[in-house]
Amino acid sequence: MDELIKTLRAAIRLHQRGEFSQAEDLYREVLEQDPHQSLALHSLGLIAYKQERFDDAEEFVSQAIESDPTTPHLHNSLGVIREALDQPDQAVRAYHEALRLQPNYTDAHKNLAIAYRSLQEYDQAILSFQAALAINAKDVDCHFFLADLLNDRDRYAESVFHYRQAISLDPALAPAHNNLAIALKLQHRYTEARSAQEKALQLKPDSVNFHINLASILQAEGKLEEAITTCKKVIELSPKHPVHHYNLACVQRDQGLLPEAIANNDRAVELDSQFAEAHWNQAICHLLGGQFEKGWQEFQWRRQVPHQYQYPHHHSQPLWEGGPFTGRLFLHCEQGMGDAIQFVRYVPRIKEVGGHVILGVWEPLAALLGNFPGVDELLSLSWHTAPDVVCDLQCSLLDLPGIFGTTANHNLPSDAYLVPDAKRAERIKRHIMGPGYKIGIAWQGSPRHANDRNRSTQLATLEPLARLRGVSVYSLQTDAQDMRLSKTMTDLGITDLSDQLTDFADTAAVVASLDLIITVDTALLHLAAAMGKKTWGLLPYSPDWRWMLDREDSPWYPTLKLFRQTAPGDWQGVIERVVQELKTEEGVK
Repeated sequence: MDELIKTLRAAIRLHQRGEFSQAEDLYREVLEQDPHQSLALHSLGLIAYKQERFDDAEEFVSQAIESDPTTPHLHNSLGVIREALDQPDQAVRAYHEALRLQPNYTDAHKNLAIAYRSLQEYDQAILSFQAALAINAKDVDCHFFLADLLNDRDRYAESVFHYRQAISLDPALAPAHNNLAIALKLQHRYTEARSAQEKALQLKPDSVNFHINLASILQAEGKLEEAITTCKKVIELSPKHPVHHYNLACVQRDQGLLPEAIANNDRAVELDSQFAEAHWNQAICHLLGGQFEKGWQEFQWRRQVPHQYQYPHHHSQPLWEGGPFTGRLFLHCEQGMGDAIQFVRYVPRIKEVGGHVILGVWEPLAALLGNFPGVDELLSLSWHTAPDVVCDLQCSLLDLPGIFGTTANHNLPSDAYLVPDAKRAERIKRHIMGPGYKIGIAWQGSPRHANDRNRSTQLATLEPLARLRGVSVYSLQTDAQDMRLSKTMTDLGITDLSDQLTDFADTAAVVASLDLIITVDTALLHLAAAMGKKTWGLLPYSPDWRWMLDREDSPWYPTLKLFRQTAPGDWQGVIERVVQELKTEEGVK
């Protein structure tokens, strides 16, 4: 027995020095003397695992457990091996057995959490990481992995806490700084995010991903020139990756550098001809520049970009691509309410060349468009339930400008085409009895919009309008139910009409009784302008493609005037110009 122990100790020393072959020989000598020696069996399993011989590893550790079933770390090792064999459900069983034998076993809790994550049982994974930290609050990996999970579950404030805990325990952990920056960015805490990302880059200055994340933060902050510089650094580090040229093109597009953005989109497509995002970005660049014909050609690529093609239902019928047709054509909304309002203008033209036209619109638009010219049948669409429609052809409203060959100066129907319901207008008119010049306002669009943080603002931005003499201001913001917001409007003398606006037909009735609509880029802008109402649109520095660049008017809507930010986030400059225009054009004080 003494000889066996000496051999076992020698094997362990070799094992610890990484001399696996010699250690394995000695462990086998031990097993020749005692086939049930669990330490030797377990150690052979660990060596096999290290050498990625996972089947052998499982066999050795299972034998060790047969010899010694009450030792917790053997079950923990078996769990790790089964995860390597892509058996996370079996790994979970092994970890639970280890924890039954030793409930305060930190590594088993941690490994159990990792297995649950593999099984996409995220809530269980979070609980297991928290259990591990309750035993050992200084486990860096637990804090880091838990933070990642919380981040993925949109629990950003908690993830920030655990990333910072990991960093406090290991300040040189560059991925923790990087992921902290991502979590802070998702909370729009850009200054903190940039600081964390810069720290990650101090630790790993040549990390391409870290530079990419910094560029993304700078872009979100509106620091576009710095973002461009960072994107160029990424390309220096990795010049052959199409995504890097695409990222640079996106920032250049936001900066209004369209020729440069187009060139980088071209480079991205040269590197990957099927890169849908680059094609889609190219469409946006051409449309922003007023090159509609080129833009519509690339516009179809949006269908390959999930976060751009926002229509949830699939239709098997052929896509209508223009020209005469017989039978039933189903036209459907695709993205937001404003898109539907803007492009429904083409429907009468379709009726001129075809048969039965079915129009599907989001429910809040149904009453407004119920009697729209050229529509034979109207369907109210739901995001969650596919429409029950019988048709021969189908098409999205957003395809229509391209189908009709629309350019900034050709084939663009721009006369007023929406008419409010007379009975609704009469009913709502009594709520608009203020004196003087009547202005309707909205300061925020749907928070689901990808660029909402830039296109929307706060009521405080529009306060100067309420302070003008000879003006009555009406809020058409449908989600303005916050009590503090209501009090602010009352204090400013703004009439809140939100309780009158059950759908867009009601909003149209209100718009008809007002003199001017002043709104950020949201559906109200499209509605008012499509009615031919005098409308002033407030645009962010990087506008939506349909408003193009450097112009105050819009070929889409003759009664629309555009007020653009001259620097990212500069709403104050916008409203100052609006107030001055009101004083000059309308004579208000």
